[in-house]
Amino acid sequence: MPSSNRSTVPIAGVPPDANGANHFAIRAHLALITTSPSFETSKRSRDLLTHLVEKTLSGQVEDLKERSLGEDVFGRPAYEPSEENLVRVAVSDLRKRLSQYYNQHLDASVKIDLPRGHYVPVFQLQRHPSVEPLAAPALRGGTWPWKRWILPAALLVAATLAVWAWVSRPSPEEAFWRPVLATGKPAVIWFSGSAGVISPPVQAEILRHEHDSEPYTLQLRPDDLFQVDQYVAYGHVQGIATLSAWLAAHGQSPQVSLGLWSAPSGLGGRPLILFGARNNPWTVELTKDLRFRVEAAKAGGVITDRNDANRRWSIPDYRKSGFDVHVDYGLVTRVIDPASGQVRLSIGGIAHYSSQAAAEFLTTPKYWSNMSQVAPRGWEHMNMQVVLEVKVTEKVPQSPKPVAWHFW
Repeated sequence: MPSSNRSTVPIAGVPPDANGANHFAIRAHLALITTSPSFETSKRSRDLLTHLVEKTLSGQVEDLKERSLGEDVFGRPAYEPSEENLVRVAVSDLRKRLSQYYNQHLDASVKIDLPRGHYVPVFQLQRHPSVEPLAAPALRGGTWPWKRWILPAALLVAATLAVWAWVSRPSPEEAFWRPVLATGKPAVIWFSGSAGVISPPVQAEILRHEHDSEPYTLQLRPDDLFQVDQYVAYGHVQGIATLSAWLAAHGQSPQVSLGLWSAPSGLGGRPLILFGARNNPWTVELTKDLRFRVEAAKAGGVITDRNDANRRWSIPDYRKSGFDVHVDYGLVTRVIDPASGQVRLSIGGIAHYSSQAAAEFLTTPKYWSNMSQVAPRGWEHMNMQVVLEVKVTEKVPQSPKPVAWHFW
């Protein structure tokens, strides 16, 4: 999702900046909303919301009239508002779906609102408030009896600095991301190829031959590639969009790249975020000598502990059950090169549910408030791995739970 280079207009709560980071955050958040359960059953609401957002970001708000929406979005030539109510009904339904979404996502980094009586959306970008130090009182002539006031003044300054330091300190999840943000360079989110980007019929064909001793020929049509089924696509898009929206809200414009099996190149010191575990060879390379790693298994997948051979987290072969699993396990790894300072981060798991949940874990304050309490002093600058357990209900990942971690 590239950031916009087109002319911009003032947006309530989100003034556009030089590199379009705010517009990127809005577009990343739009991807989250339109792939959420609140919108998955209504193509009309997805199309309408996308049209309203894109027109606003491109500065074409004059096109957001009821007659224009009837013609452009719903394909009704010569739409007459006095005779039809299609647009008004669709907008009313859109407002209900937005309300439902935000009631379930109170910590959303971006909020899209559609005020009643208007078709131009309003955006709000949630940022941490800053606290200004207290100003010194002005003198009203004469001089102060400084010896009397020096101790109270010193205590006031000390208290002010203490409050300012407490309030302005980074939250625990921001502390995790500090090595990434401190580079001042946009991160690269690298998603490599896998069976997840091959159509389901071809996946089934591969499974039928996975234990063959002889080579076989696989016939592929153009439509068989990059045509993911809705569950795989939803989990990966949701996770990547969550990361992109959080980074954009913190001043970055991350680059999302689908690399298939090619190596990420031309980083120029930019942080590298590897998305996916077994299906990303660069994640495999990064974690092969670390304590925790995701491995393939005949019965599905497994996360192993190099320090304890009896400690394993596994699930059945979810591919043969139509991705119908009740629990998934994910792995988050952060490695900081001591020489160059480059940050490499991998986010993935056995199935795609844990990848989506891991992205939520890394960008949600409540999870890191608990995690920071068990982490060693100075963990913000350490290498680390966290194993996550994710319950799955009707193919929807629930809140991730850390079950193992390692800092070094």
